[in-house]
Amino acid sequence: MITQVEQENRNSYLFEGLTSSSARLYFLKSTDGFKRYSTNQVDLTTDIDDESVPTEMKVVFIDRIASFLNDHVGKSPSRELFISDKFYKENPVYGLSSLPSFINPFPAGFTYEIKMLKALTRKWVEQGISTHNRDEYWLKQGIIIHTIMKYQEEYYPDLKIGGKLSDFWGIRGFNVSQLRFNDRYAFLYLNTKRLNLDQAPNTPADSLLKYNQQLAIPFKAAIGLAYLDDYLGNNAVENSIKKLYSQSPSNSQNSRDFQTYLNEQTDKEIDWFFDYFITRHERLDWKLRNIEKYKDSVIVTIKNKSVYPIPIPIYALKNDSIVYKEWINGFIGDTSITLSRKAIQNKKLGAANRIVVNYEEIIPEFNPRDNYKTLKPFPAFNRPLEFRLFKDIEDPEKSQIFLMPDITFNIYDGLAIGSRFYNGNLLSKPFRYSIKPAYGTNSGKLVGSIGLSYEHPFQDRNNSLFSMRYGLSANQFSYAPDLLYRRGSAWLSFNYRPKDLRSNKRQSLNFRNVFVQRDRNDESLEEDPDYNVFALSFNQSDRNLRRSFSYSFGTEVSERFSKASFRLDWRRLYKDNRQLNFRVFMGTFLYDDTRSNDDFFSFALDRPTDYLFDYNYYGRSEDDGLFSQQLILAEGGFKAQLDPAFANQWITTLNSSYSIWKYIFVYGDVGAVKNKGTSARFVYDTGIRLNLLQDYFELYFPVYNNNGWEIAQPNYDEKIRFIVTLDVNTFIGLFTRRWY
Repeated sequence: MITQVEQENRNSYLFEGLTSSSARLYFLKSTDGFKRYSTNQVDLTTDIDDESVPTEMKVVFIDRIASFLNDHVGKSPSRELFISDKFYKENPVYGLSSLPSFINPFPAGFTYEIKMLKALTRKWVEQGISTHNRDEYWLKQGIIIHTIMKYQEEYYPDLKIGGKLSDFWGIRGFNVSQLRFNDRYAFLYLNTKRLNLDQAPNTPADSLLKYNQQLAIPFKAAIGLAYLDDYLGNNAVENSIKKLYSQSPSNSQNSRDFQTYLNEQTDKEIDWFFDYFITRHERLDWKLRNIEKYKDSVIVTIKNKSVYPIPIPIYALKNDSIVYKEWINGFIGDTSITLSRKAIQNKKLGAANRIVVNYEEIIPEFNPRDNYKTLKPFPAFNRPLEFRLFKDIEDPEKSQIFLMPDITFNIYDGLAIGSRFYNGNLLSKPFRYSIKPAYGTNSGKLVGSIGLSYEHPFQDRNNSLFSMRYGLSANQFSYAPDLLYRRGSAWLSFNYRPKDLRSNKRQSLNFRNVFVQRDRNDESLEEDPDYNVFALSFNQSDRNLRRSFSYSFGTEVSERFSKASFRLDWRRLYKDNRQLNFRVFMGTFLYDDTRSNDDFFSFALDRPTDYLFDYNYYGRSEDDGLFSQQLILAEGGFKAQLDPAFANQWITTLNSSYSIWKYIFVYGDVGAVKNKGTSARFVYDTGIRLNLLQDYFELYFPVYNNNGWEIAQPNYDEKIRFIVTLDVNTFIGLFTRRWY
């Protein structure tokens, strides 16, 4: 501090620094929580604490981290460092910090050490490297994570992601439990790549998705530096980081300066790293296309399935041991290399029996499953078949089929207990299948479903078409006592997203054809219970925290009828945390040849008949009892059961709700229902909504409607409506929506 001027209503301070381009100011009411630790490298003042770690151990950790940073990054420009817990929480070690101490599976003091490693490394790099924080975001973040990875590799090389839990029976059999602590970086980056949400590392920080800004881009940049380090060797990357650090903060640096320092360390070509890896978002993927085996050599043909040339390593293995490794310069399309038999054998291990591309997964590939070829004679498999219980991470060396116990429920089948066979793992993949045979404990019948789907992502960000999905599905369940339905469906969906991935705007164009075959109900007058419906719909949405808006319109065509519908949803969240919701639905028949006394295909005011079997009804044919009170917010969206309950000509409704206190809402619905041969009927209802967990568990209590004061009438409990969702994917979506 240079000067301090005290005035009547304010104090003025003038600070000056020669080694920093910016400074953080902390206004603290008290410094009681801060402690000072003096080491050989730095004097650190911090309120990051862990009462279970002795002070002496904290000093050892801080000194070890500071010494490592001094050796691998450079000497800190300032001996005095100040790090607050708030500074750490701006960019914490996700997942680790939330573990309660009584189940902490890591070595003593490890959680404190990793927190301090993250905070101290970030502070060290940010104050020592002067770059544009927005435009060169990847460079600092990549160096920070790369340095943390090297520290963990040096001091905890064998530590697994689950710590001691990874060795427990029932857990150690999962591939995910055997991941090393450093493997999580590639895994979390690959998650965004599989979702087609990857962005170029040099994307300005304010244009990145939250997930990419916090996790994927720093991890991708760090992995890229490790990839470059393996390719160049001779500590070229570390030496370049040190030079970049030594030139700052007196001089502003950028990625081109870093490239210059790297070129000074090697004669190898590195333009690919800065021209492609850093500036492009398209996925990286290779395929080991073919192997020609000769007595003295092996000719290997590799296909580059990506759009730019990047070096890739090829390996010769004896079982799981590396016999030979060679880097291949970048290429586009196919390339062939010749490996001599002499080179791919080892005196200790013997001759190699497998050829693999990118075996160590130094760079995360979109699909590493086609990187393996065996040198064994026929009929050996390149990737043997493996069955695994429960979902796990992918093992690229095996063709995996996952098996999961599966239980569904409806009152006619009871608990449908079975198994799910599928190829999905913890990361998304283009082709998915799911086979779920089950036995209904009430019906005593075989029920279940099968589904096949493929998603084709489009990586051109200038094209609003984000992905195309298509698939087939079929299922069989009971729709009434002793009556089964069988549904087959083929569908095609075009999904659109703006160039700016931070935007929540979405569009989709959907086509599907649904065929339904039902067991004949002897109590029904319907002669033909089978039908086929073609549906076309367009959806657009812009869902944000404060304001959410979406609409859709579509048409359905069948031999018996054709109809058109429109739906609009609007939600506003106010500063006082109150919420206002509106929903509009309009539907009309374009053609109707169904029987006038049958409302199976009619628009429903409060309880859709669900003739396409889209909704998860627990008692779809019930007219009374608890399960008839299940609410599906579709079509008319009313909560009270009014007359007329259906419209065979047209329907228009408006649903609204407003929060009055926390999860308690008032709701109101108004609408008009028109049936053939009768005049339009005006309908309305009001009540109280308990939004305990939106879309998952909600209760609706009717108060006043066309029937009068419902709350004062007998059997009021039979008029309460509920939403209960047993779908795990719906529940998970409540927590992931804010990241993407």
